[in-house]
Amino acid sequence: MEEAKKRGRPKGSKDLKKRKQRDPSTYSHGGYKLSEEARKKSTFYKANNPDLPQGYNSNLVEFLEAITPTEKIDVNDIEGMRERFRHYLEMCAMYDQKVCNTQAYIAIGLTKCQVSQYIIRRSQNPERADFLEWLKMYCSAYREALMNDGKINPVVGIFLGKNYDGLKDQQEHVVVANNPLGETVTEEELSKKYLESANLDTIETTAQESVPLQIPETEPEPTAHNE
Repeated sequence: MEEAKKRGRPKGSKDLKKRKQRDPSTYSHGGYKLSEEARKKSTFYKANNPDLPQGYNSNLVEFLEAITPTEKIDVNDIEGMRERFRHYLEMCAMYDQKVCNTQAYIAIGLTKCQVSQYIIRRSQNPERADFLEWLKMYCSAYREALMNDGKINPVVGIFLGKNYDGLKDQQEHVVVANNPLGETVTEEELSKKYLESANLDTIETTAQESVPLQIPETEPEPTAHNE
């Protein structure tokens, strides 16, 4: 069996144009590496930039420690919840952090599931449900202001709205009933329509005579006589 011919350029062939040599600095262990200019323009590297400002992580950890309560909250103490939320807003201003739902829940001492259940079960404590709904509306208004000012990506804002505010993509379908008779007509119009379409001259009416029911007479059975 003949050996398969090797693919490639034939021997002795030459390039008509000189090939452009790549910069060796763009290679990294055999793989292609983005240049610094391309890295700055890439949205992926902007969103996943590991080069955070110095002190950013420590400032965030200190902020979370400052807003985390040390004692459990009485779920029926509405004034205590308000006080903790005010403290959370003060910490946001002090540490220059954005307001968000999850951090607000942590600062109060509740979870997202608890907040949802307390709002749904309004009859248990209407005042608590009103406060938690107001808190969610406050955070939603803050996010909306950031989106309007171009401070956060609208896609991220919509995602947070779906996650915390119950927003959803909904399509409306209009269902039209299919009436085979067309438009609705009155009984008189319907009877007139059928009378006009019928040919009365070809219709023969026959009277059905009633025949009386005749019951046949039966002869009396002979009686037996004793001889």
